[in-house]
Amino acid sequence: MIAIQVIADIKTINMAQLEILKAQIDLQALIQSLKLSIEEVTRKKPESEYITGMTKHLNNMIDVNHVLREMEQEIKRLNQMNFNYHKVSMDLKYENEKLKDQVKHLMEGI
Repeated sequence: MIAIQVIADIKTINMAQLEILKAQIDLQALIQSLKLSIEEVTRKKPESEYITGMTKHLNNMIDVNHVLREMEQEIKRLNQMNFNYHKVSMDLKYENEKLKDQVKHLMEGI
């Protein structure tokens, strides 16, 4: 039963990581698209008032992308810690079962 829970947790972790990866890819595509749009507007109308606003939004997206990368690293670190705690917990439960068996055998011998 413990192994099933660990597998379910790993699937959940993988899904969360996939969602973050998808968000990063989508954001990278938006950033690249906005860069190209800024270049095009700059070429066609260098004095355009849209360039400033678009550049501001581009910088905001780049900042969000940086935060997403940091969050991804933190999630990976937390997932590793969680996995380690699961392993320790499983080891302790196994040891506990062994001790219960030993106690049972000792009690039967008395």
